[in-house]
Amino acid sequence: MNKRELFLSDLALKLFGKCVEKNKKIFQNFRAAIVSSGIEILSVTYISCMLLYLCIAPFISLIFSTFIIFVLKFIIINWLVDILIYILIFEILTFLIFFSYPYIKMSNNTAEIDSNLPFALIHMQTIAESGAPPIVIFKLLSNFKEYGYLSKEFQKISRNIEMFGMDNISAIRDVMLKTPSSNLKDILSGMITTIQSGGKLSQYISERAEQMLFEYKLSRRKYEETLTAYADIYTVVLIAAPLMLVIVLTIIATIGGNVFGIPPNLLIIISVYGIVPSLNLIFLIFLLITQPKGG
Repeated sequence: MNKRELFLSDLALKLFGKCVEKNKKIFQNFRAAIVSSGIEILSVTYISCMLLYLCIAPFISLIFSTFIIFVLKFIIINWLVDILIYILIFEILTFLIFFSYPYIKMSNNTAEIDSNLPFALIHMQTIAESGAPPIVIFKLLSNFKEYGYLSKEFQKISRNIEMFGMDNISAIRDVMLKTPSSNLKDILSGMITTIQSGGKLSQYISERAEQMLFEYKLSRRKYEETLTAYADIYTVVLIAAPLMLVIVLTIIATIGGNVFGIPPNLLIIISVYGIVPSLNLIFLIFLLITQPKGG
């Protein structure tokens, strides 16, 4: 954090820290989301900062609305109602940004963990079969940044043991309770059970690695089938349909006439340079959102 961020977080804690602590039950689920998201800030500090910015937002919106209304002379209803609308919009946006960020980050971390987990388990299996203890397994894997956020979760386990003096089971359980990934929770829970029962850790990891890899391949195959359906939709909607539209509009332009009072040539320009590129962009964003993480 820079000096400005430190000042604001300290101010937020002084103003709202006690209030947040007193109302733990109200913020219980939100605090859990902040912890699971991996945000490197205490949940109390984050919520206090959110409340502080909610108090600051009306003043910022007042400056903004004054410029829009009195300088640019842009009035929707009347100046007083417009100012109130801008204040409400700024408040809602500020709340949504602060409230949604931990959940978005938690969702991204979950996807990153789940996509790398099958391959990390294979790596863990190789190390475990050499007879290495859990601390060595997690410490080695935490150095592989290719595993993304999963390596950070492993780093937390090794940190719990080396820095905080926790035993293996307590260190693993601490991360298990906080990780956003249900798959990783299940894996770590099984590891705890295996260690407590005196079972062979390498055998458990081997079985889970095989299962996770099978599920990963299955999900990729399903996604490939879905892509085939998307390709058919793309061909019809974004290739054939625009082509037919341009042909029809060209014929109308040749014969003479308008479409709902709009010249066909103008509609062709709007379609080719506006509608079709926009639909392609939307389709591309849709593919990026729906594709599985990790390639």
